[in-house]
Amino acid sequence: MEMLDRHNVGIVLLLRPLVVQEAGVTEVGPPLCVANTHLLFNPKRGDVKLAQLAMLLAEIDAMIKTCKAKGERCNVVVCGDFNSVPHMPLHQLIITGELYYQGLPARMISGQEDLSYKHCSRQLFAPLWPSSLGINDLCQYTANTNSQTCESTSQQSEKRQYTHEFMLQLRYCPAACVRPQDLILIPGVTNITPDISGDDQQHDKRFRNVLRHTLDLDSVYKHVLPRSGLPEITTLHSEGGVTVDYIFYSPKRDFAFDQKGTKLKLQVADCCF
Repeated sequence: MEMLDRHNVGIVLLLRPLVVQEAGVTEVGPPLCVANTHLLFNPKRGDVKLAQLAMLLAEIDAMIKTCKAKGERCNVVVCGDFNSVPHMPLHQLIITGELYYQGLPARMISGQEDLSYKHCSRQLFAPLWPSSLGINDLCQYTANTNSQTCESTSQQSEKRQYTHEFMLQLRYCPAACVRPQDLILIPGVTNITPDISGDDQQHDKRFRNVLRHTLDLDSVYKHVLPRSGLPEITTLHSEGGVTVDYIFYSPKRDFAFDQKGTKLKLQVADCCF
């Protein structure tokens, strides 16, 4: 599919601490999932960055679920070049686990460059990617697919392929209801507002204008040097220096329960690796 034919890389490993003795090899601790990636650089294509990130998170989630099925807790380390500066939407999605993107300009996802002077900008609307990718808005593989299915689907053809049912689901989505500024006025045709009150079509429930993930991640970096207060820099070139490289990890948290029995996060006690 065209949206995902950009250059990127992602590696996900499941590591287990082992002890080799004369009696044999034994496991001595919980598994550790380590992921590394390099997302697209293009500052204008935040939609592609989010799709690439969702694929990485879906792979991590699938690996964690295999551990949970065995009753094991799996800690996570995610690192790499995310081509996004701190506190911008892509970074916030990783840290907070949630991003409301409805109508958000694609250039704002990473914050790499100030492109606000450009009037024409690609905006983000649901769904962000075709259903054939097999990933929902929780950055998880859907029940009827897996990573191998998605990989084989993307390699079958370089053309975008959508089913008739999928196109019907987009009939009244926000992007389809936006009226182009240069639309020619044709009475009775282009001056009619879509009426969705009588539409019985079941819309795609995978996307609700919010991306989420269930991984509890924190950043190793604080993004500000403790003494000087200057921003941290991980890459330096002729146009300046910024932070685009990160190490995220599963923190060990202390929990408490409120009167309703809801689990509350208190503080980060220590790293889990």
